Amino acid sequence: MKHKEVRYFFLVSLVLWSAYGSIYTAVPVYLTQLATSPSFIGLTFSTAALVAVAAQPVASRFVENRLKAGSSCNALNLHCVPLIAFAMAIIGLSQWYVYLIFAALLLFTIAEVVFVPGLDTVIGGLPTERVTSVNLRQISSAIGESTGAAMGSLCVKTLATNNASFIYWLTLSIGLLGMFALVRYRGKSL
Repeated sequence: MKHKEVRYFFLVSLVLWSAYGSIYTAVPVYLTQLATSPSFIGLTFSTAALVAVAAQPVASRFVENRLKAGSSCNALNLHCVPLIAFAMAIIGLSQWYVYLIFAALLLFTIAEVVFVPGLDTVIGGLPTERVTSVNLRQISSAIGESTGAAMGSLCVKTLATNNASFIYWLTLSIGLLGMFALVRYRGKSL
């Protein structure tokens, strides 16, 4: 990865897919530990899916307008990170009020409907061959999603023995905000 844009894309993609894997694997584990019913878990993720479908046209128009105004797709994808960080903080707080999970998944879904197509858009503009760019996206999504799923499930299960799973979500939230600040500071020209 000789080019700065390619490294930047890979890092942001890896982080976004890691968050995705963590949310879609560890949240059901977390909700189970909070003694919610299987039907509540199903309702939670069904609602998130419906929000994603409903929000996609709005998100697409927003992204199109931002791109026309001069924003880069990389910048839009990067700005999904704080939304996901706030969603993860809310997931942590849902230990005390489980219905907050809906607000968390709403924030995450808003980020998701921007970053998933946004990553595909960025691929076309990377200074590498198209096949290499697509492979980087597939590698970052596979590594990110599997790492997020494994790390999330393991941490949530381990911390649950002390009723402390919220620590995972809050720590992840702080880490994502720190990464956002660092990448934003270091990648000013993007």
